[in-house]
Amino acid sequence: MIYAQPVKGYPGSAMANRLRDAQEHHVIVGVTAALIVLAAINTVTITWTTAQEARHTMAVARTLGATPGQITAGLSTAQLLPTLPGALAGIPMGLVLCLPFSQANTVWPPTWSLLAAALAALPVTAVLTAVPARLAAHHSVARTLTIEAT
Repeated sequence: MIYAQPVKGYPGSAMANRLRDAQEHHVIVGVTAALIVLAAINTVTITWTTAQEARHTMAVARTLGATPGQITAGLSTAQLLPTLPGALAGIPMGLVLCLPFSQANTVWPPTWSLLAAALAALPVTAVLTAVPARLAAHHSVARTLTIEAT
């Protein structure tokens, strides 16, 4: 939203305006980077927790012939199912959240850029969930079933 707005000058020197714009840019980039890191950590943690809770089920599936790749694909798909509706619902909800704070002359970002950002969440989620899912899928089946049985 902030990058879609036209640049507006404020009374004072041009140097002060450029400095304010540069500081504003740094703050927005810093907050955005922090949110992206937190979302990535959250995604990896949720996938790892899901994989740990499904150890017994994964071991039984592997015993019945599932490969580690199929187990990884299943866990990644389970994480992708809520990603698309969440990303698509987040667009209108984010715009509604901005309405009370916007002025009458607010410029809204193009719809294609919002949809591109939402759809970019799918491959990113797939990559972030594949790593812990793959690690969990390579645990020994016999050991997992033996531990679970005792």
